[in-house]
Amino acid sequence: LVKRLVREEPLLSDSTKDTLQKMITKLIEKGTDQSSQRFTLYKILRGHQLPLTSCIFNKSGSKVITGSFDRSCRVWDTLSGEELLALNGHCDLIYATALNNPFGDKIATGSFDRIARVWDASTGNCIHTLTGHAKEITCIGFNHFSTILATGSADHTVKLWDVEVGLQIRSMEGHSGEISSLCFSSDGEKLLTGCFDSTAKLWEVAKGRCLSTLSGHGSELKSKQLQEGHRGYISVARFDFTDRLCVTASLDGTCKLWRCAKGRCIETLRNHN
Repeated sequence: LVKRLVREEPLLSDSTKDTLQKMITKLIEKGTDQSSQRFTLYKILRGHQLPLTSCIFNKSGSKVITGSFDRSCRVWDTLSGEELLALNGHCDLIYATALNNPFGDKIATGSFDRIARVWDASTGNCIHTLTGHAKEITCIGFNHFSTILATGSADHTVKLWDVEVGLQIRSMEGHSGEISSLCFSSDGEKLLTGCFDSTAKLWEVAKGRCLSTLSGHGSELKSKQLQEGHRGYISVARFDFTDRLCVTASLDGTCKLWRCAKGRCIETLRNHN
């Protein structure tokens, strides 16, 4: 398993084999542990004045980043619960946050003020202010190499930004609703977006070209239920580890599994009410 992971994941190298093997062994031991496991409240992080919109861990789990209606993003020490940084500068609520894992040195925030900001995760200084969207920014994310930042908006567009210089690379149009989710492939060559128009799209990052629209339609599909695609807004869209499959979750109560190369729905997961 370790050899296969190193072979298929560009970010892993031979030097990480020992660490990876220890992690997998630990997971196996946990999976076979039959003793009851109880989860208890560990910390309450207080500091925001209004409801929170997002929270993420850094790669090691030592820090938590939160975004809020109070227009601030805050960085917390997981162990102590101490507030380390308060990132202020937005004029409206912060709806989306991202951290450039595995590096962990930059934080990105997207706000209803139509602006995205990139921050230094150590000092809290604002590195870049990214303007260009016509409406609220609803989702945000770095590629795995921390070279490109993607922002999705209620203006129906996705924009790509150069992280180093803070300039827009391109704007991708094609959706007819608010962009609700975005996700880079592990090699950074593709971007998956989910939208309130009930479709997901797969994009080529280098050219900004739409490779396929995941709507469930197609003569090659046998099931009428699959052909119909999602009947509600898509809330989340994610690649699997290999980038060969992706999954979309919808407000219609279903998840759909897709084969990326052909844009074909191969399974619909039901049972949520």
